Amino acid sequence: HEGAQDYLVKGHSDGRFLVRALRYAVERSLIAAQLARYAEELRRKNVQMEADIQMAREMQEVFLPQQYPIVPPNVPAEKSALRFWHRYQPAAAVGGDFFAVFPISDTAAAVFICDVMGHGLRAALITAVLRGLIEELKPFAADAGGFLTEINRGLHAILRRTEQVMMATAFYLVIDSA
Repeated sequence: HEGAQDYLVKGHSDGRFLVRALRYAVERSLIAAQLARYAEELRRKNVQMEADIQMAREMQEVFLPQQYPIVPPNVPAEKSALRFWHRYQPAAAVGGDFFAVFPISDTAAAVFICDVMGHGLRAALITAVLRGLIEELKPFAADAGGFLTEINRGLHAILRRTEQVMMATAFYLVIDSA
């Protein structure tokens, strides 16, 4: 209980027992030093992982809408025919939930809500890929079916090259004030 690691029996110790005890003590010392090196390496890797997770969290926040479309675009925000609000509360530090709201014409806006399977960095990475696809495909956003088809095609082209099973569900809405 107090930290003894080995013992010699008084009166029954000869050179062999002493050599054995010393050899075990040296081995324990080497193992303890190795464990300390592993613990330090693990600590450094945890610090790096925490920094990566913090960066991923910040990137996910950047992906959220910073402002909403004003419809029509030439009126003050309080006179917009469409108004949006949101509350976003992720279930984990980073994950696969996100949404986008963007204009598609002078009278219409789109809402895209997505949930990537899982939590953590893998889901966050797929979220980033999807967000990039949305930006790339915005010119096709007025056609909801075509837009979702192209997003699916783009995501499938990327994910089919991986060994991990990943999927995403999405909701897409086009709102036209006219």
